[in-house]
Amino acid sequence: LNGLRGADARDRVKEMVVFAELDGRDREPVKQLSGGMRRRLELARALIHRPGFLLMDEPTTGLDEPSFRRVWRAYRTLADEQDVSILLTTHRAEEAELCDRLAFLDGGRVVAEGTPEELRRQVGGEVIEFVAGDPEIAARGVSEALGLETTVHGGRVRVVTDGGPGLIPRIADVFPDGRLESIELHRPGLADVFLSLTGH
Repeated sequence: LNGLRGADARDRVKEMVVFAELDGRDREPVKQLSGGMRRRLELARALIHRPGFLLMDEPTTGLDEPSFRRVWRAYRTLADEQDVSILLTTHRAEEAELCDRLAFLDGGRVVAEGTPEELRRQVGGEVIEFVAGDPEIAARGVSEALGLETTVHGGRVRVVTDGGPGLIPRIADVFPDGRLESIELHRPGLADVFLSLTGH
């Protein structure tokens, strides 16, 4: 199917088994391989004919952390050393961080594009996230008391601010009697950018 025959095909299979880190497992039925091994095998199959371009749909879904790292090590090798262009879709912010360029899609439309750093700069400041009982009531309370714009996502209230650490005690004061369950400050990530651009 890929125009490989004879010795060329055999040599390429050997190369791909090593590339996929499946040395010594190449005679096993695929059903006996772990999920991470199967994903690396799928990648090896896609590369057997030396393509210049790969199009992949959520290629790391369901992988554990070691398998995720192995697959991404392979992607970097392909892009940096073999000049293969890779276009992939993902819902994982930590995976998007590893890409050279990104396009955010919302409802089938591109809402932003650029390098991860360029996209993070669109949010600016820092992100404070906290949990304090009912998230909608907590968000409204902080908005009214401190005049801050808040959003709720996944049961957590989020504030994007330039106030940084100095704002944390002021937020805590809004919730007397230990109602503030947790609060954290972090630099905006790509998930924060997506939320700020789309509102969800």
